[in-house]
Amino acid sequence: MEYTKWSIKEEDLKDLTLKDARNLIIICFYEAQKEAIASTKKDMNSKINDGEMYNSVLARVRFASKQCGGDWENPSLECLLSIVKYLENSASAAGTPDDIVAHHKNQILRVLEACEKQCG
Repeated sequence: MEYTKWSIKEEDLKDLTLKDARNLIIICFYEAQKEAIASTKKDMNSKINDGEMYNSVLARVRFASKQCGGDWENPSLECLLSIVKYLENSASAAGTPDDIVAHHKNQILRVLEACEKQCG
């Protein structure tokens, strides 16, 4: 399976809200999962389809938000940082290659840094 590595676009970093950052975390983690599957050369459709994978990612991000005591509809920067740490640990524990974890973590840290500047 061919996969093009996902990276945050500069335009995604403009006029960010905390909800935008939360949604980019979901997209990033979803893309990391797709990349991990592609890197092991497994056929994504043999076990899980895109919709199921997205729903699984969304559930994991919501769970992480709940674990940090966050408000899903009005996330704080601190909670978003906790979510990223949870997802990093979860992906590593699941065997996601370190280079994939590091790349996607760096992408989201760019989002959170931009959000911190813009959201205060």
